[in-house]
Amino acid sequence: MRMAAEPRRRATAAAGLAAALFAALSIMPLPTFAEGARTIEPGDLDLITPPVRNGYSQGSLYFVVIDRIANGDPANDQGGIAGGPLSHGLEPTRAAYYHGGDLAGLESKLDYIEGLGVTAICVGPPLANKPVQGDGTLDGSSAGYHGEWPVNFGQIDPHFGSNTEMVDFIVAAQAIGLKVYFDIVVNHTADIIDYSGGDLGYRDKAAFPYRDAAGTVFDDRDYIGPGTFPALAVDVSFPYLPTFGLPGQESAKSPAWLNNRTLYHNRGASTPAGEGALYGDLDGCDDLFTEHPDAVAGMVAIYQGLITAFGIDGVRILDVDHVNDEFWAAFVPAIRAHAASQGKPDFAVIGEVSAADPGTASRFMTSTAMPALADRGFAAAVRQFVGGTGGGEVLRDLFLADDLYTDANGNAHDLITLVSDDDLGRVGWGIDQARPGAPDSERYARARLAHALRIFSRGTPLLTYGDEQGFVGDGGGADAHQDMFPSQVASYNDDVLIASGSTTADDNFDATHPLYQVIADMNWIRSQFPGLRSGAHAHCASDAAPGLYAFSRIDRGERVEYVVVANNATGPAGATVPTVSPSTAFVDVYPGTSPTIVSDSGGQLGVSLAGLGFAVYRAQSPIPASPGAPGITISVTTAGTSADDRLEVLADLDRTMFAEVTFAVSVGGGPFTVIGADDAAPYRVYYDANVHPAGTSLSFKAIVDDRNGHADGASVTFVTGATSAADQASGPARVVLHPAVPNPFNPETVLSFSLPVPGHARLRVFDVRGHLVRTLLDEPSRAGRHSVVWNGRDDQARPLASGVYFYRIETGTFAATERMVLLK
Repeated sequence: MRMAAEPRRRATAAAGLAAALFAALSIMPLPTFAEGARTIEPGDLDLITPPVRNGYSQGSLYFVVIDRIANGDPANDQGGIAGGPLSHGLEPTRAAYYHGGDLAGLESKLDYIEGLGVTAICVGPPLANKPVQGDGTLDGSSAGYHGEWPVNFGQIDPHFGSNTEMVDFIVAAQAIGLKVYFDIVVNHTADIIDYSGGDLGYRDKAAFPYRDAAGTVFDDRDYIGPGTFPALAVDVSFPYLPTFGLPGQESAKSPAWLNNRTLYHNRGASTPAGEGALYGDLDGCDDLFTEHPDAVAGMVAIYQGLITAFGIDGVRILDVDHVNDEFWAAFVPAIRAHAASQGKPDFAVIGEVSAADPGTASRFMTSTAMPALADRGFAAAVRQFVGGTGGGEVLRDLFLADDLYTDANGNAHDLITLVSDDDLGRVGWGIDQARPGAPDSERYARARLAHALRIFSRGTPLLTYGDEQGFVGDGGGADAHQDMFPSQVASYNDDVLIASGSTTADDNFDATHPLYQVIADMNWIRSQFPGLRSGAHAHCASDAAPGLYAFSRIDRGERVEYVVVANNATGPAGATVPTVSPSTAFVDVYPGTSPTIVSDSGGQLGVSLAGLGFAVYRAQSPIPASPGAPGITISVTTAGTSADDRLEVLADLDRTMFAEVTFAVSVGGGPFTVIGADDAAPYRVYYDANVHPAGTSLSFKAIVDDRNGHADGASVTFVTGATSAADQASGPARVVLHPAVPNPFNPETVLSFSLPVPGHARLRVFDVRGHLVRTLLDEPSRAGRHSVVWNGRDDQARPLASGVYFYRIETGTFAATERMVLLK
């Protein structure tokens, strides 16, 4: 393997034996409708399914904009187009125009990229673009250097090189072990079509319905899928009359079917949400009629052809949320099957959506055929954490929502973890916005922290080119697309790069740059330990204020516990972190500068870090084998999210340990089908019951596997369309005070209770002398399950001493008390 600069290496053993995870339960109050009892039945063991880990998710990606890496062949700078910048798009002094980077230049930097320890290169959309779009002036126009205005779907943009040069680049990358992914566009083409009367606003379907060629009104959604789509006519069928504004544009697009104006929505400008987001022209581009079977078949054929022609290993699809779900149901399986026929069974398909909240974004993985997503929620949370504007709770809440992504085909481990993107801008810019005037040493430490979280959290890490050189920028879009080769853009060259004496006016391929070195080192550490690539990810400890945040990871095969700790405070911080490795030595495998620490007999691990520090600890001995499966209960909840009203199917274990829980459903008494598997508490999946008519009986099962040959199960029945606990035959008949999780705990635990009917509930904490120390809840409460986090502090926010405490629920004439232990 060729290396531009050898990162620091350590003789770290890759083999391991056993480990476990520790996690906290969700804090969202939820109305539980059904709660079942434990039972193991014939056939349950056959349902046990390991949590999904897709092969391509074990790697690490490097994203490049071809035009901004290196200019290997100046002869292609104008793409073979005569005229000035408004014709060919080359204007190196302007951020939004072509700068001259190409495939020859990118290929010349393969050693540099490989030295970062990544396993794949994701290139921005490389197909031939309309060179310039805008109002005909330099200030009011920009160029297609970014690749998102495709016009010829079978040709590499001539500014970058030829199809042959792309093949040569891919062969060279694959020869040294680097896969190549293309960013692709399927929802639109370049802006070629005009509307009679000009570029006008969106016209909705209610006021301006589609009409067939004979003028009869129809709804396109009635014809999605196999079958005959109504014949369309350019001058009859659409809200706007689509025209070609300039002579010769009638055949500007390739393949030829893309010039058929009836295969576009023709409804005007896109809207931020709703119908217009699916049917409108995004940024003025021509929005394809993706509900039409001819458009679906055409796009499938285009990308099947590109897979064959170039031998790429995956795609990242832009603007997924601007396309109807049915398109993905046809497109994704078709191109994955074609890739498999070309010898690429692990062909990656990654979607990009604008939503950052998991409730909205997760739907694209669970309700469409999209197998993976770029995780913008991760980017936003990490940037808030490393900027120091909040504590670890922002990360805790992000990861506790991971179960929204779980189904039978995948989970949050298929997400792409990134900290810079076109919308957010670079992470360096985010740090400068959050910490204006911070010294460069602090900027570097915060950037290092961001990349550590990106690399060691669940998911597949993606590094945006230039971040490893401390690039900053002035925001998103072109402001985040600096040149790696010497730039002529003034707004780039005035940036103060992180941990660098250079500017973007210099050549920036410095393999000795501190961020390059630390990213390469972390990627290498990740490659050595399965737990850090594919292990379950579970929350351990966090606080609302800046300080320590900790999570643990464990691979089901390696079975060794890792504890990952980050400090976003500027001063030193310490905490006692719960683990399930009692009396176990933990060695600092990254950065390798801290002494070995040992957990106590209860698995509590004392950790301290310097300001803005980060560490990965690895257990040196296995956790004790489980003597038997934990007890398990199951409940079904109308959870509700910002995206839909899926059911939450939740399994509670009666003790904290590493285990895997498989969930299955039987519809109307039919056979059980696996709907997902989870390997970190809270153990749950979210099930879309809306596909069933009201009154359908759904039987859910949860089977826990302790990974030591023991299993237990629980089941519950839920009837769709019910609106209250009384409608559920198996609903809870009494108040239930659930075990604290974790217990013992430090610094926080989750206290949960369930109500059979609405009522006033009071949840309080007492010390061993019976003195009231904290009132957590005292208010009218709806029926169902409620969970509250207690952080070990009293009503005056003062930290309490280690010891035994009692939590008590009181509602109506019912009261119950349970015991918990705070350990420091």
